[in-house]
Amino acid sequence: MGWPVPCRAGLVEVFDQIDDQPRLIDTLRRILSRQPTNQAMWLKMHERAPAGDRAAIDARNALVKLEGENGPSVVLCDARGPNPQQHAARLIQVFGENPTQADACLALARCKYAAGDSVAAQNLIERAFRIEPTRYETVEALLLHLARQDNMDRIRHVLEQLANDPRWAGEPFRRVVSRVLPQVPHAAV
Repeated sequence: MGWPVPCRAGLVEVFDQIDDQPRLIDTLRRILSRQPTNQAMWLKMHERAPAGDRAAIDARNALVKLEGENGPSVVLCDARGPNPQQHAARLIQVFGENPTQADACLALARCKYAAGDSVAAQNLIERAFRIEPTRYETVEALLLHLARQDNMDRIRHVLEQLANDPRWAGEPFRRVVSRVLPQVPHAAV
């Protein structure tokens, strides 16, 4: 019989938290076998799978079937690839210059950063954080960008803000810090 989908969705978060990539992808595949039209789960699988991995390719192909080649989720998948700056025009066409979705802001920020426009990238990352201040990806992107800019005062401010927010109490705060710290340039630590 297996576990119900809501329990499996909880397991996705557990496996993500402990960095168990194979079980994370396997659990997402099991959820998607029962919910093949769940675009959010396909997008999550694409986000969590390594670039070029079979799971990432399967997720993108499923999203193409659901949304078409220029669907919003497909555009986000493409922008996460190795050459994000090539997809900036499509992102802007689908989401606009100032997206209202945090994941679109982060994808466009990667494009801008890859193109050498760190000011626009910073503005988009800050926008993503304002849109979804409790999402791990937005906080990670903000802290990493601030570390690259060597903006320790702003990092301290963001960390204090998170530490005082009950939504980030305990494990969520430790999780985001533990995921960001290994990626921070040594000069910034």
